[in-house]
Amino acid sequence: MEVKAERSKFKRQNSKSLFFVFGLVFGWGLFALPFFFQKQADGSGTATPVFGYKIIKVFPHDPEAFTQGLVFHQRALYEGTGLSGKSTLRKVDPETGRILKMVQLPDQYFGEGITLWEDKIIQLTWRSGIGLVYDRETFRLLKRFNFFTEGWGITQDGKQLIMSDGTSFLYFWDPHSYKEIKRIQVHDRGIPVTGLNELEYIKPSCPIRDVKPLAGRAVRLCRTMKRHPSDAVCRPNKEAWEYKPDMKIGSLSDRRYFQTEGEVFANVYPTDRIVRISPQTGQVTGWIDLRGLLPAKDQARPVDALNGIAYDARKDRILVTGKYWPNMFEIRLIPR
Repeated sequence: MEVKAERSKFKRQNSKSLFFVFGLVFGWGLFALPFFFQKQADGSGTATPVFGYKIIKVFPHDPEAFTQGLVFHQRALYEGTGLSGKSTLRKVDPETGRILKMVQLPDQYFGEGITLWEDKIIQLTWRSGIGLVYDRETFRLLKRFNFFTEGWGITQDGKQLIMSDGTSFLYFWDPHSYKEIKRIQVHDRGIPVTGLNELEYIKPSCPIRDVKPLAGRAVRLCRTMKRHPSDAVCRPNKEAWEYKPDMKIGSLSDRRYFQTEGEVFANVYPTDRIVRISPQTGQVTGWIDLRGLLPAKDQARPVDALNGIAYDARKDRILVTGKYWPNMFEIRLIPR
């Protein structure tokens, strides 16, 4: 009888253990299932507009530069490079690739994206949680600040800083306190876009002759001579000049342009794609496919991912390069 009781007790305990293990496995499966089947947008097979490119001009670029950030300002490029012990901040002549000014980051910092704000340069670091603020003219380090995620890319829209951390989120910071104001998730029709890397805010213009303003709609005028390479759609801005019903488009100077809404352009690591993002909603407004941009002959030595977008507003041109790339390219976007 004692043996039967022990066996019965053992069976009950064994059944409980198996039930517990089964419960753990089943519960984990329910938790992991959504992540296993979750889609990630990559621009393939999407109804969102896709752009190819035309190379307008090729510029030399330092093949030793592990490019992490790129900004164009007053006919010069500002570039942030990465890798521990090799990270730098540079001012570069875009025509020749010559380094005009450079500072080395302390060895413990892995340099990441950069942007300009007023008379300062802001540079992120990767996993240190430290941002660096420099004087734009002298490159003198003015201050450090803390942030609480990885640093990847950074740009600004004239009102706030916008940064990425390699996820599908963009973070908006106060440009003086460097504190988060809000964040948005980037998605292509509801599907998250991850790997957001180097950023550039682009607010182009397009000529007044290419749009038909409605009577009573207010628009802002600016003076730019060229159509924007992205072939952006013009949208009226509510703050300025009033269109009159009897005014003919032909009576307006072709130098006058409607100003458009800005977009964030982001490299999607580690692909050869750039994604165009509405900073208001996080919705993807377009994909840019740059496969084949770097010729095979320029890949004889090791190169890394496409990374680095700069916008020259005065000439309405987009410049792109990559990590260890020997060239930088001025491109015009071609709708597909």
